[in-house]
Amino acid sequence: MIIQCADEQQLLRTQWRAGHSIQHFKQGLSRILELTEQHAVTRVVLDLHDLPDICIMEQAWISLTWFPKMAGQPLQQVALVMPPRSLYNQMVVESILWMGQALIHFDIQFFSEVEDALEWITGDSPLPSVLQQEWHCSSALPSAAPDKHYVSVTYS
Repeated sequence: MIIQCADEQQLLRTQWRAGHSIQHFKQGLSRILELTEQHAVTRVVLDLHDLPDICIMEQAWISLTWFPKMAGQPLQQVALVMPPRSLYNQMVVESILWMGQALIHFDIQFFSEVEDALEWITGDSPLPSVLQQEWHCSSALPSAAPDKHYVSVTYS
C-alpha cells in the first residue's frame, strides 16, 4: 500500500499496490489509522483499485476494530475509489459502512476514478502540484522515504 500524508492539507491518500496479497491489507489499514491520528487528518482518499477480495476475517476486523477507531478521528470527508468491476469489495465496504452508520459523522462518497475523488476532496483548491509529483514518484519506486511534505510507505 502506498500512503501519502500531507499535513498542510490535512489529507491522507492511499493506493493498494497490485500484486500484493490481502494479508498486507490489515497492516496497511493500521498504518492509515496511525497516520490519521498523528497528523490530525480530516480528508482521506482510499484507492482500492487492484485490491484482492476482502475475506471474512478482514471484514470482521475492519468492522469491529479498525472502523470504530477510524470513525473516532476528526474526519470530514472520505473518498472511496473502487473500480466498477469490483462489485464484491464494494458490497463488503457498503456493509461495513451500514453496520457502522451510527459512528459516521463525516461525508463519504464512492468514486470509480481517483481524479474525481481528489477533485471532491480538495474542492476549489487543487491538490498542490508538488504533492502530485511526489505521489507519482513514490508510486514508481519500490519504497519511498519520509519527506517534510508527506509520508509515503510501501509494504511489500
